[in-house]
Amino acid sequence: TVVPAARVLSSRASFVNLTRPSGATSAHGEAGYVGDPSEEKASLASSLVNLANTVMGTGILALPAGMATAGLVPGLAILVLTAAMGGFALFCLGRAQLKLGTHRQSFTTLGDTVRPRFSVVVELAVICNCLGSAIGYLIVATDNLLSIFGTPGGSSLVDSRRLWTAVSVGIAAPLSLLKTMDALRVTSALAVAILVAVAALVAAVYFEPSDELSPCGTVGDASCVGEKPSFGASGLETFAKFVVFANGFTCQQSLPPILSELEDPTPGRLMALIYGSARPPA
Repeated sequence: TVVPAARVLSSRASFVNLTRPSGATSAHGEAGYVGDPSEEKASLASSLVNLANTVMGTGILALPAGMATAGLVPGLAILVLTAAMGGFALFCLGRAQLKLGTHRQSFTTLGDTVRPRFSVVVELAVICNCLGSAIGYLIVATDNLLSIFGTPGGSSLVDSRRLWTAVSVGIAAPLSLLKTMDALRVTSALAVAILVAVAALVAAVYFEPSDELSPCGTVGDASCVGEKPSFGASGLETFAKFVVFANGFTCQQSLPPILSELEDPTPGRLMALIYGSARPPA
């Protein structure tokens, strides 16, 4: 059967077409099939960018402070260790989900498979983790909006933290009501692109290619530069920052819905999903 050119073009453009799923999923292989939600699947690219956005969340904001406290050598070692632990947790969770079948899975079905009603404990842990992440996002968003449009400590309306917290909630609330993770692919791609741009800007400031990108305003001026992190710290200080590094790779709560929506979920595509999404923060 020859696939019409219009359908091929629709499949290639489906990543930015939020009115249709990004995968080709119907029994006839129709691109961006809309119908039974259990048949509406996401492409590997959409699943990758959604999981990568979860990895590159608020947890990475604390990594510089953790590295400064733990030291460069222990910090890098813990970074690699926690990345491997996070990837292994994703692998175990994904394989368990694939073993239960290709139909939609959640922490409810996974938990009850281990032990009846055990899903209540798992879901409470997921709720606490997601609420903590959401609060962290709101704090970061409020601080940045306030610094851009207002004056911290000011008395006018635009200087109110409550205003910008409400604005942040107003922006995030409609996105949280979408029925699939695949529908968030464009916002996730935008978030990942912004974080990559921020990382590039930080690297540029470090190398000081020009006065505009120098932290002190002039290339070679070190008057405003703080202390450089040590190569190693005490064992207790290093161990105390372990949880900071572990949170930098926390994304396991997003895997069940993402993998349930993934088109043609196989162990190979699961590994591509895990390693592809974990690469940006590492």
